[in-house]
Amino acid sequence: MINELRIYETLPGGLPALNEYFANVTLDVFKKHGIKSFGYWTEEVGTSNRLVYILEFDNLAQRTDAWNSFRSDPDWKPSGLTVRIHNTMLVPTTYSPKNPTGGDGWIYELRQYDTEPGHIPALNERFANITMGLFEKHGIRNIGYWTEEIGVNNRLDYIVAYESWSAREISRKGFQEDPEWQEAVRNSQAAGKPIIKTIRNTLLKPTSFSPLR
Repeated sequence: MINELRIYETLPGGLPALNEYFANVTLDVFKKHGIKSFGYWTEEVGTSNRLVYILEFDNLAQRTDAWNSFRSDPDWKPSGLTVRIHNTMLVPTTYSPKNPTGGDGWIYELRQYDTEPGHIPALNERFANITMGLFEKHGIRNIGYWTEEIGVNNRLDYIVAYESWSAREISRKGFQEDPEWQEAVRNSQAAGKPIIKTIRNTLLKPTSFSPLR
C-alpha cells in the first residue's frame, strides 16, 4: 500500500465551498474509481484556506489508473476553487498503526521530521522501539507514520491525535519531561546520530466528511 498526502489551497474565504464540493461530489467519485480516503482536515491554527487530506492506493500503478479514470469521469469537474495543490507520495512504515482511530472533537497534528542523509533508519528505529510507546503512555494517539516515496528520502511524516487542546499541552509536556525519552535522546546523540535536523508541524481538525474523526 502507498498513500498520497495532498494539500489544497484556496483563495481567502473559499475553503467552505471546497469542503462542500468534496463532501457532495469528489468523495463519491473517488469511491467509484477505487481511491480510498484515509482522512480530511483543515488547519486549526494559522492559514485557514487549506484542505489537507490523505488517500490510499494499492501501488503506484493502481494510483495512476485511478487518477486517470477519475479525471475523465463526467461526474467530476474541477471545482475552480483551488489556487495551489501540493502532493507527496508516502510509504507506511512497518510500525504504522493498521486501523487507527481518533474521536469526536479530537485535535490532529501533522509532523514532518527531516534528518541528515542516511539517518532515517535510526529515526524509524527510535519511533518503533521507544517514541510510540511513550506517546501512548502520555495520551498521544498514534495515527500514521510514513516515509516519502519520491524525492526527499530523509523525511518522516506522521500524524498523532489528542483529545483536546488542553490534553495536547499536558501530553506534550509529560512526554518531553519523561526520563525514558530524555535518556533515548541522549543515547541517540551519543551514538553519533542526532537524527532530527528540522521539524515542521501543522495542527489540524477533521472535516465533517473525514472517515477518520
